[in-house]
Amino acid sequence: MWPQGNDRFCEIMKEYGKLMAELDRLAKRMAFDSYGVDKNRCDSFLESNDYLLRFLKYRKPEKDEGNLGLHAHSDLTLLSLLHQLNFGGLEIKPKGKDYWIEVGASLSSVVIMAGDALKMWSNGRVHSCEHRVVVKNAERTRYSMGFFSFNGKTMEVPEELVDEQNPLRYKPFDNYDYLRFCDTSKIKDPAEVRLETYCGVSKAT
Repeated sequence: MWPQGNDRFCEIMKEYGKLMAELDRLAKRMAFDSYGVDKNRCDSFLESNDYLLRFLKYRKPEKDEGNLGLHAHSDLTLLSLLHQLNFGGLEIKPKGKDYWIEVGASLSSVVIMAGDALKMWSNGRVHSCEHRVVVKNAERTRYSMGFFSFNGKTMEVPEELVDEQNPLRYKPFDNYDYLRFCDTSKIKDPAEVRLETYCGVSKAT
């Protein structure tokens, strides 16, 4: 953005990233705690997390274009933290529903959404959030920031999340290999189909 450099902006974004990482870890600790997963394993899990901060720009649509800025999808991440900077556009589809809920923009609010990797970790208990971006204001460019977390080590479903009512659904999972798998195979199916294809446990007896 600045070929000659912009040290002040870099420092601000570095501090912003640290704050988002703290929020990300807090949300994950809450998930571990709510499911009764061992705290020591939670600490080890968090230490292996990687982060990506992206600046997102959606230009105003041309006259012959629709207002869909980003098609409906779920992320391949553990968690995605989205911060809408100037106006809304993010829409979330509730689990099992056929309608969309608009998430209003606020500089003081961050939207936290579960991705495919967290769905796998939770043995399917956490829903991978389907969302899209709609640019309704044709006179303005939309800006937002996305903070995405991944796991750098092979993950397994915690034993606390497997029982007779919730049998094991997923084999050990490599988050980065899963990214490569989805990119290479160009799979556009919902998260459940992608995960079953990549690491689903066979139901054959």
